[in-house]
Amino acid sequence: MLIFVSMRNVDPDSKKEHILYLAGWVVAFAAVPAVIALRGDMGQGGGFDVRRMLSVWSGMLPFLLLFVAHDRLAAPLLLKKRKVLPYLGVALPLYALFAAAIFLTDARPQEMRPEPLPPPGEAAWFAPFGEPGGEPGEEPGPPPPPGGHGKRPLDFEILQLVIGALMTGANLGIKSAFRSRKDGRDLQQLREERESRRQELHRAQASLAQLQTEMAARAVPEGAADKALYFKKDRGTVRLDPSQIRYVESMSEYIRIWLDDSDEPLTVLYRLRNLASELPEGEFLQIHRSHLVKLSRVREVSRSSVTLEDGKSLPIGESYRLALREYLNSKKS
Repeated sequence: MLIFVSMRNVDPDSKKEHILYLAGWVVAFAAVPAVIALRGDMGQGGGFDVRRMLSVWSGMLPFLLLFVAHDRLAAPLLLKKRKVLPYLGVALPLYALFAAAIFLTDARPQEMRPEPLPPPGEAAWFAPFGEPGGEPGEEPGPPPPPGGHGKRPLDFEILQLVIGALMTGANLGIKSAFRSRKDGRDLQQLREERESRRQELHRAQASLAQLQTEMAARAVPEGAADKALYFKKDRGTVRLDPSQIRYVESMSEYIRIWLDDSDEPLTVLYRLRNLASELPEGEFLQIHRSHLVKLSRVREVSRSSVTLEDGKSLPIGESYRLALREYLNSKKS
């Protein structure tokens, strides 16, 4: 019931973890009557000892309570909050209570605890058929210990304590594995969100730079520099005369403008197709999706490339070949 209640409003990994715990405990409790029935059929000639089953179940109860308390109270302190001392402050008292329950269970009077089933062929302490030895013709078995109290060997309690410690360690291991899986998935989701936001920010910066350039161009008095281009760069605005441009190459959101009087390009946040629409018509031509040239700087044209006056060779895109051919034909005519 505690596991079913804790499965409400949790993520799928936690549900799988709780289902795994539930299945393990169901198998553990279901195995008890199966083992008792098998021992009864093989060792006592049939019958089922209900008292023995309830006694074993009551002995398993401290293990179940320790597991649930450790899973719900102690383990989250170590795995979620990474606090070792608070975890030990909760786990050690739980384990001490578990040990006390183990020893108190063993100290019950003999008459309150069902007798263990003897191995096949050995006489029982009680005679189920009313006979002194349990079976007709058998000698009576040894009498119960004096005082009506019987204790198991101390090694058995130590074994139970070891099993309890291993059980809590297994609980930590399982929870850690499921949490690592969940953390890995959350980390991947955060990376995807960060990349998506980075791209959105990049597009917003490009749009803002273009808007600022257009506003700067409109702010220039009419007739003062009607053909000049204005670009936003760093924290200022760059003015550029189109007659100085040799060619332009695109790099995604940025463009590199190569000028006649400079060996270094001017790199600005701008789109090539927007620049092509703003340059003087008939003076520039886009020959590739990443290249735009000034026609007066072209020295030679081949089938696949254009060579400029300075010897720079630029490729010709297939979809731009027709426009270049029409321009050359118009010059010939």
